[in-house]
Amino acid sequence: MKLVYKGHPPVQIDKGKFTVLATNNRKTYFELIRGLQGFNDRLTILDDDYQDLDPEKAIDWDGDLVANNNLATIYSTEIVKSIIKNLTEEDRHLLDAEARRLYSNVQEILFMTDLPLEVRYDGDIKRLLNYCKIKFSPLVQQSPYDIIKTDLKLHLECADSSCVGLSNVANYLDSAQFNELQQLNIELKIPVLLIEFTEIDNRKYYGNADFYYIDKDFVDWKL
Repeated sequence: MKLVYKGHPPVQIDKGKFTVLATNNRKTYFELIRGLQGFNDRLTILDDDYQDLDPEKAIDWDGDLVANNNLATIYSTEIVKSIIKNLTEEDRHLLDAEARRLYSNVQEILFMTDLPLEVRYDGDIKRLLNYCKIKFSPLVQQSPYDIIKTDLKLHLECADSSCVGLSNVANYLDSAQFNELQQLNIELKIPVLLIEFTEIDNRKYYGNADFYYIDKDFVDWKL
């Protein structure tokens, strides 16, 4: 997959790799972020045969995960779908039986009122799981490393083939943590795009990541 920022060479994004598109140009950084959010037409996403891809489907733009703190909200639908897909028949029967027992108890309580009230269980396990308000453990939220790691593993668990788009990763991880995530992602095989505001001299921090840079004079570098 390729990300094309108008006026600049394509940025190659591959599975299992971290691809960094960095800049110290504020206008460039703003246009990249807003483009990935869908607010301008400065970016184009192409497949390896240079055919247009739908940006919203090709890249899951999660941005600054630590600041936004909305991982569970973004992927709540995908998480529930994945859980339902992997339920065994035994799991389904167990959930169904427990739900019917709950509704029966509620109905008994309603009989005690002097009103014609009733509840009915429709067998919708998706609605049942949504009612449970599934969320990530608070322990995950205590570490930037764990937050980003969870995002990558979530894409694997949900069989989401989209590229993960993140920003400001270097603000939260030291170089050892960053390299550890890169090693993990070789196994996960998730395509990852990082948009970073930094100086070109900080290239070493990003280790084995593919590194593209646009400087203040809009000059492109591939390091």
